[in-house]
Amino acid sequence: MMRTSKVARKTAETDISVELTLDGTGTYDNQTGVGFFDHMLDQLARHALMDMTVRCSGDLHIDDHHTVEDVGIAIGQALNEALGDKRGINRYGECALAMDDAQVRCALDLSGRPFLICNLDMPTQKIGTFDTELVREFFQAFSTHGGITLHIDQVHGFNSHHIAEAAFKAVARALRSAMEQDPRKADASPSTKGILEMRTVLIDYDSGNLHSAEKAFQRMALERNAGEVIVSDRAEDVASADRIVLPGDGAFPACRSQLFERSDLFEALNEAVTQKGRPFMGICVGMQLMAKRGFEYEEVDGFGWINGDVKRIAPTDPNLKIPHMGWNELIIDAPHPVLDGVTNGDHAYFVHSYQMEMHSMGERLAHVEYGGDVTAVVGTQNRIGVQFHPEKSQSAGLRMIGNFLTWAP
Repeated sequence: MMRTSKVARKTAETDISVELTLDGTGTYDNQTGVGFFDHMLDQLARHALMDMTVRCSGDLHIDDHHTVEDVGIAIGQALNEALGDKRGINRYGECALAMDDAQVRCALDLSGRPFLICNLDMPTQKIGTFDTELVREFFQAFSTHGGITLHIDQVHGFNSHHIAEAAFKAVARALRSAMEQDPRKADASPSTKGILEMRTVLIDYDSGNLHSAEKAFQRMALERNAGEVIVSDRAEDVASADRIVLPGDGAFPACRSQLFERSDLFEALNEAVTQKGRPFMGICVGMQLMAKRGFEYEEVDGFGWINGDVKRIAPTDPNLKIPHMGWNELIIDAPHPVLDGVTNGDHAYFVHSYQMEMHSMGERLAHVEYGGDVTAVVGTQNRIGVQFHPEKSQSAGLRMIGNFLTWAP
């Protein structure tokens, strides 16, 4: 059976279609409006022996960034779709490729767990009119949405064109080897764990009803081709998770106590997030627990992941009721991949009496007005927290869930 896919992706910046046949001959027809980028995509198809057709209409009057990144997203999605359950593939691939002065090595794993190491040192900022920094942007988008653990290392090189082209060809050759099907493996899974697939775990520590959150995350995982979503109270599931979500309803001390009483569960969470770098999202009290301390009824230590304290909301207008409950308009303080596509004025649904007061405003990503600033979104490194309920926040909340499920910090 031929492994093929078609992906269409339209945003405010780009309109893209990709057609991909993995078991091809390396034929290509790529038209993005960016000449050097088309040349690189041609090399990717030719050396991976994939048949690939790309069409992109982008906001090139601004720059090439959205076109390059969004094409990387679409090709990654098409590759992931065409690979299906990946049965019988080699899974791993590597290539050391020389091109005149340049040598670039690539090692990759079609793991379903995206991760990029890209060590390319191009001496010029431009190749013609093409920004050399966009080479990394393409591979970041491609690896994230293709579910690829991708390592690219430059060994030698002093010509930027040669370095970039060697990188694309090395990735293509490694990809060709990894996605090749070995008849000796028949339909065997390439993983001892079973089918290669990302897994997001929503932690159940008796902090509230997780049904609506589970359904929202599963819906967006299906839409973004982001693997499996489960609810679990097992430390081993948290330890092996690719992404972790910590919801929370109720009071800060009670939620903290319920989690810390399960020491194995918290230890698995802490190790996965702080040592393994797994993407983490805290929701409502799950976000508040990221703070240094909470002052709800009593002073209690939080995780200390965000430089802030959780204190009772004190609106300047005495007519405003506590809890802060219902819809409110987000005000974005800083850009973040999880906020991609969310704009000022988008609504989110809140139910809370306590908020995180920030000691480091650089970690506040968004707020709302409710008789003063009320922190709505915080983030640092591989961790993000939302005070509202994204599963109840309609399009903005679902977009954030989808962005989190494909976020590669």
